[in-house]
Amino acid sequence: MEKDIMKKVIIFLTLLLFAISSQAQLVSDVEINNNILGNGLGITPANTPFSLLDMSRIKWSHSYSISFFSGGNYSGSSGLLNSTMLYEINPNLTFALNLGVAHDPGAVFGNGNNSATFLPGFMIDFRPSDNFNIRIDYKQLDGRTFLSNKYDRRYWLTEP
Repeated sequence: MEKDIMKKVIIFLTLLLFAISSQAQLVSDVEINNNILGNGLGITPANTPFSLLDMSRIKWSHSYSISFFSGGNYSGSSGLLNSTMLYEINPNLTFALNLGVAHDPGAVFGNGNNSATFLPGFMIDFRPSDNFNIRIDYKQLDGRTFLSNKYDRRYWLTEP
């Protein structure tokens, strides 16, 4: 007798839960009252209530370079996968993270070194005016890396 009552209560609660959740699916837009959110400290709130970062300010760049060489009875190859995420905090302050993976793509066919090398990096660029710029860079480079010019701004995807 108690099992039948318990089953009926569980079925009733389950149906009630489904009815409430299905009603919530009918809401198409939730209005955000901008007067409540405010514009404190000159910071504009995000368009979505649960956003920590403004995704429109993030730029991604991915590239893959490969090189084959031979000469003097030697040959080899080198590959570099490079991914960069750049976040513009404001027009004068930019932050970038970089991860490169250098490897030997020809190592699968012979007895070469098939281990990969991770090449991390980051950059903080502060430009309060056109005539003043402070940049902090950290890059780990490797002998087979194609980024020999460490002052090349294209490495950090700063131009759109």
